[in-house]
Amino acid sequence: TPYMHWPDTMMEFLVEDGVLFSCDGFAAHLCTETIWADEAGEDVDHEVWYYYDAIMRPFAGYIRRNLPKLDEFDIKVVAPSHGPLFRKEPRKYIDAYKEWTVDKAAGKKYVPIFYASNYGNTRRLAESLDAGLKRHGYDTELVNVVPLDVDRFKELLERAQAIVIGTPTFNGDAVKPIWDFLNLISTVYMIGKKAAVFGSHGWGGEGAKLVTQRLSGLKLKVLDHDLRARLIPSDEEMAGAATFADEIAAFFG
Repeated sequence: TPYMHWPDTMMEFLVEDGVLFSCDGFAAHLCTETIWADEAGEDVDHEVWYYYDAIMRPFAGYIRRNLPKLDEFDIKVVAPSHGPLFRKEPRKYIDAYKEWTVDKAAGKKYVPIFYASNYGNTRRLAESLDAGLKRHGYDTELVNVVPLDVDRFKELLERAQAIVIGTPTFNGDAVKPIWDFLNLISTVYMIGKKAAVFGSHGWGGEGAKLVTQRLSGLKLKVLDHDLRARLIPSDEEMAGAATFADEIAAFFG
């Protein structure tokens, strides 16, 4: 069961007693006086979810592929390496993992457009891209990353077929709210999803370039050029945004 959550993770099954030694799968950072979850007297459901959300969620794609391997076994006890053991409803959290790791983007054309905008210039570009992608049949949503709504944004990232990100450039860099948002991408399974980048700037426009590099480093497939406008987008630059929406649509497929 590789990448649950280490590359060399292995689960073992003791046939004689029906015990699944699940390593980090279905685990919880919970220490009680008893080894059994049904005697723990704690909110075990929350603790198992919290462990998944904090540690396992970035590997959802791998987990989704591994879970069917457990279907053939007559499991009577699940014994994780962290937290209590499960003897009542031993498949409860196996089924929960199947629900939590379902591919929420499958068959959808949902594309959220995440942006930060100090003076409204980046937002104007975002609105143009939003309209352009809608013309191509995409279900789009404009999402201001300020304030940083961690739980909601993680859900949107998992639902997304692809993402678009816009940033102003400030002091030769993307703005802090965009970096804070980018830090969320590694907390969910985004490997192989497509992305495009745009932004506004006063001078060099390095922000969009740096965001592109970061997304590539996170193993997203990023459109090989971005859209940039200087200060308040001109009519020509807004026309370029409409064209860029067409290019994004062709890239996203």
